[in-house]
Amino acid sequence: MPDGSNSPEVEGSIGSNKLISRRDILKIAALTTISAVLASKIPSSSKPITSAQLPNSVPEIASTPSPVSSPEKLTSQETEFRGELTMAAVKEVNKPKDENEVEYQLRRVSETIRRIKEIVRQGPVDLILTGEYSFVVEGRSIILNKTQDGFELDDLSDPLLKEAVAALRKIASEKKCDIFAATFTETLDESVSPSEFIVKGERNTALHINKEGRIVGVKRKFLPPDGNLSVERGGKEYKTLLLICGERSAPFLTDDQGNPITVIPDWLKKGAPWSIFLHPQNQADVDFGNFAEFIQSGEPPIEAQPQSSSDKNYNPNSDPRWLLSAFESYYGPFLPYLQEGAPILTADVGIAAIMGSDLRPMNSYSDSIKHPDFSIATIKR
Repeated sequence: MPDGSNSPEVEGSIGSNKLISRRDILKIAALTTISAVLASKIPSSSKPITSAQLPNSVPEIASTPSPVSSPEKLTSQETEFRGELTMAAVKEVNKPKDENEVEYQLRRVSETIRRIKEIVRQGPVDLILTGEYSFVVEGRSIILNKTQDGFELDDLSDPLLKEAVAALRKIASEKKCDIFAATFTETLDESVSPSEFIVKGERNTALHINKEGRIVGVKRKFLPPDGNLSVERGGKEYKTLLLICGERSAPFLTDDQGNPITVIPDWLKKGAPWSIFLHPQNQADVDFGNFAEFIQSGEPPIEAQPQSSSDKNYNPNSDPRWLLSAFESYYGPFLPYLQEGAPILTADVGIAAIMGSDLRPMNSYSDSIKHPDFSIATIKR
């Protein structure tokens, strides 16, 4: 990765006692759903499956201490997601083995824009998220100038990337949608934004383009948000938390076993509760697309039935219990800072997932669209 983060994505778990009760609630909710589904597929005289009957040999995700503290007590109205939003996650463009890297990166930019255009052709959409590196091209970068009402690209920004941003702004303004474009290589003045994680004065940066087509917010990897990342609809503000792949763990900070430690930054705590959680990734090991389908439908496909990890054909990404463990590892430490039921969007190569943070069966989602290149869902609560 350009910013030097090489830690694998599937690591750690909820290691703080303050989160155990929430984690147990998540387990109970997911296992109850699994039990109900499996019970409907066996004779009525049989007993529903219990957590004790699930395979004990499911591979565990490495346990990692998580120095997480709970946010201050919030009112019940603030802690629950309320509203209606149509959201889309765009899969990152895959790279054939025989394709030149730079040619692939150039194709990835144009193909991502094509996919966004295809999304808005499906109908009205409020929010679109792309995968990490969707707009990264070797040797090309953008330079951002801060203005009174947002950001503008400097004239010295790469011409191809300027065209890409212009296309995104045009789509956002014409279709009245917010686009979270992840990510670009941004050239920074290190004296303005000093950080040991800046590589040669560059930063892995996501842009928030609002429904008016303005760049109103920026999220630089491992730095606090700059500007406005909130989505506004119907007079309501949805506070949006965006963490780029790798920010789940503090970079280069590990425990005695070498596992990355999850550290919640102060800006995230102070901004709680968040209404939406966006997580653009790159080459994650977990198929949250399968998990999202299971949660939204409440009925896992045949291959998603509990399996034995001793089976040579065992696939953890088809195992609900393993996926639940992965969900806890990825998102558990952040759940106390989200509104109950807040949507979580993740985009990666082969993954475009929209999930509910409370793991309730997603019968509150409607008008879901499954497409090889993206996912769209409407949440109304």
